[in-house]
Amino acid sequence: MSETRFLLESIISKLNESENKLNPKLWDNNGDLKPEVKDHLLDIANEFLDNFSIDIDVQDIDIVGSNAGYNYKSKSDIDLHIITDYNGYPADVDIIDELFNAKKNNFNNNYDITINDLPVELYIEDSNSPAESNGRYSVLNSEWLQQPEYIEEPPVNQELVKEWSDKIEDVIKSNDSDKIENLIDEIWDNRKEDVRENGFTGEFNLVFKNLRAKGLLDKLRQASFDTKSKELSIK
Repeated sequence: MSETRFLLESIISKLNESENKLNPKLWDNNGDLKPEVKDHLLDIANEFLDNFSIDIDVQDIDIVGSNAGYNYKSKSDIDLHIITDYNGYPADVDIIDELFNAKKNNFNNNYDITINDLPVELYIEDSNSPAESNGRYSVLNSEWLQQPEYIEEPPVNQELVKEWSDKIEDVIKSNDSDKIENLIDEIWDNRKEDVRENGFTGEFNLVFKNLRAKGLLDKLRQASFDTKSKELSIK
């Protein structure tokens, strides 16, 4: 996507957003999740859970992130979190976390699911370590667990966006799987640290959203699969 087109879409997206409205693709005017959206999200969660060889003790299924608040963008994911207690399984928490992340990554990479053109990103969340979010909605119980607040976002640091965009493109061109994996870890760690310290309007989190909207994070992840596949193959 060209920079001009991306900036134009960003402006249109901003014009379509409101500081007192939830995403109309998901929510009705009363702030309730649309029934057909709820049904499909539960179907998605059940499809994911059917892929497990162990029974998952589901405490709740929540929407978190941008689409559980007012600061959504036109291409914001629907972050669908299945809540469970990691301590309730007969294995070390780190092993359970690794298993759940592997299952989550496999599902998200193999399925291309959208709700009204919004990508659905599925995740298993430890109830003992809840994800930070400006809003949280229980799909199972049809209720807000945390009411969102509108937060004025500062301008995105476009110089930093370009710096990271160039870094991603350079690393992809290197065809070095280790460099690509290290950059992926660096980006996600930086985002997590920024959200923890500065909230969702932190500078790097806004840069992260920009990179994701431009498709660069998906491109980086695909490059990781491609380069590793080549390294593990022989002619």
